Amino acid sequence: MVDGVIRHIFKKMRSIPKSEVVNSGLMALQQELESRYKTAQREHTKAVEDITELKTEAIKAIRGESKFSSELLSELITQTDAKLAELATVRNEI
Repeated sequence: MVDGVIRHIFKKMRSIPKSEVVNSGLMALQQELESRYKTAQREHTKAVEDITELKTEAIKAIRGESKFSSELLSELITQTDAKLAELATVRNEI
């Protein structure tokens, strides 16, 4: 009985045109790439906002108006810049 079911499944698979299978695979790949691009774009936008806020806070630190040390802000800016570069690379690869 199992053998019969398996043969039936393979028989149905042979009746599906190859172009339909290829197109389906391509569409799935395209959707995955679009999803990854949108995620990378959102993360990049957030990192740009973060770097802007950090630079604003760094200016406050220079003026003595910030509760954060300039060393901490410098480190955070460096980390966020590295993240931005990484996200830009990911976006460009997609």
